[in-house]
Amino acid sequence: MFLLHAFLVTKVSDMQALKSNQYLKGPNAFSPCRTCRIQGCRDPDCQGKNYYYPLRAPRQGAVTLNGSPPCDWSARNLPLRTHDSYKKGLKYIAEGGTKTERERRAKCHGINGESILVDLPGFDRARSVPHDYMHLLEENIKPMLVKLWTNNFKGLDVGSGNYNIHEIIWEQIGLETFEATKTIPAAFCRALPNIASDKSSFTAETYSFWFQYIAPYVLEHRLAEKYYKHVLLLCEICKLCLEFSMTEEDVNHLEEMIYQWVEEYEE
Repeated sequence: MFLLHAFLVTKVSDMQALKSNQYLKGPNAFSPCRTCRIQGCRDPDCQGKNYYYPLRAPRQGAVTLNGSPPCDWSARNLPLRTHDSYKKGLKYIAEGGTKTERERRAKCHGINGESILVDLPGFDRARSVPHDYMHLLEENIKPMLVKLWTNNFKGLDVGSGNYNIHEIIWEQIGLETFEATKTIPAAFCRALPNIASDKSSFTAETYSFWFQYIAPYVLEHRLAEKYYKHVLLLCEICKLCLEFSMTEEDVNHLEEMIYQWVEEYEE
C-alpha cells in the first residue's frame, strides 16, 4: 500500500475558460496570448473595442493601447512568454504607484493576477497551458474562413482580394456536401449537414471532416487559385496534426507549413 499523489501538469481549454483559470485579460485584450507577448491594434474610427493582431498592421489610422502606431511581428520570432516573464510582469504591475498605473500595466501585459496552479509541482504557466487543436482550428479558424468566403465575417468586404464565393455557387456546394453523405461510410463521419443552409449544425468533427475530405473537391475552380491552394495547405496541416505518431522531422515540417499558412493568410 502507498499514498498516490496526482498533480496537474497541463491544462487544455479555450481562451475564454483559461482567461479565468490563469487570470488573463482574455482573447480580445491588448495582449491576449498566453504563449507570446504579441500586442494588438484597432481602428480608431471603428465603434468596436476589439483589438486585432496582424503581423503587419495597417500604417494608416491603426493605433495601439497608448495611441502609438503599431509595430510589425514575425511569425517565426514572436516574443514568447516564460514562467519567469509572468512573474516579472506581475512584479512590474504591483510596483505601479497608483491604481490607474497598475491597471495600465496590467492591460499592457495581459495579466490580471497570479494563478493558484503555479503552486503545483512541475506546473509552468507558459508551457503547461497550450492551445488545443479543436478550439483553435475546428471552432475558430475554419468557421471564420467559411464566413470570409460567404461575405459574413464582421461586415468586412474583400478589400483588394477576390476570395468571396457567389451565393448561388455556395448553395450548390451545400447541396453537394449534403449529397456526399450517401457515399461516405458511417464509420468515417456522421451525416453531413448542408453547409450553406444548415451551417449551425456543423460541429468540430464535421468541420474537421469537411475541410480534409470535401473542401478540396467542392472548392476547386470555385475559389480563386491562390486561396484554394491556401485551403489545401491547411488540409495538409490538419492531416499531419491528427497522425497517431509524429517524428521530429514531421514536427519541423509542420512548423514550416504553419509559418507559411499564417504569412500567406495576411497576404
